[in-house]
Amino acid sequence: MKIETCRKDNVMDNSLLLNREKLMEKIQCYIIENNLLPNTKLPSEREFCSMWDCNRTTLKKAIDQLINHGKLYKKKGSGTFLSEPKLEKNLQSLNSFHEFIDENSLNLSTKLLSLKLLNDNTLAYENLKENSNNNLCELIRLRSVDSVPFAIENSYLSSKYYDELIRKDFEKTSLYEVLKKDFNLNLKSGWEEISMTYATALESELLKVEEGFPLFYLKGTVLEEKGFPVEFFYSVIRADRVKLKSVLTR
Repeated sequence: MKIETCRKDNVMDNSLLLNREKLMEKIQCYIIENNLLPNTKLPSEREFCSMWDCNRTTLKKAIDQLINHGKLYKKKGSGTFLSEPKLEKNLQSLNSFHEFIDENSLNLSTKLLSLKLLNDNTLAYENLKENSNNNLCELIRLRSVDSVPFAIENSYLSSKYYDELIRKDFEKTSLYEVLKKDFNLNLKSGWEEISMTYATALESELLKVEEGFPLFYLKGTVLEEKGFPVEFFYSVIRADRVKLKSVLTR
């Protein structure tokens, strides 16, 4: 029995795909050859078509694909612009957010959204191996890079750290530095899961993106040198501002 897996009018012609890929390459070469800086406006679709004698529909598909890859962005009524370069995050690294931003030679600013005790996060209790009768410390921060909202970080720790943490200015201080200096905790390992999600109404407001905007969702636990869990975290990061890197071995 023959099963039709897609409609004929949705099948992209191979020559069209090839032409689109060539135009994507041409656009990127144009950017490099003309030393265009981030947020520079690109020539219009009509100008590109005139330069390269190409089909406008195919060119539009190439531009849309580069937008999907985070290399370009559009402003309604203004045209197409070159995006800021994506930050590169090493998935094997346990560096703090401060260290990650320093590696990319950018300016980090932090806004403290919440620092409180709570007792209603089952996942945090499980990963921290805490008794559910005890409170947990919740720390939520909004991270911005070069004044652009970038990530929302949620950290959960044992309540025994709370009295000291509440005295700290987490808009200027790294959590990992506090844990090391004030509690003599040497954070050595952990695990992390990565998936995709979409911005909620609150997240879109904080990150200055549209509701439903694609975000990386990171979740994990950080352990000290003896293997005891210290922090359970989950974060959402703008997918247009970061690329994730991993080292493969066999």
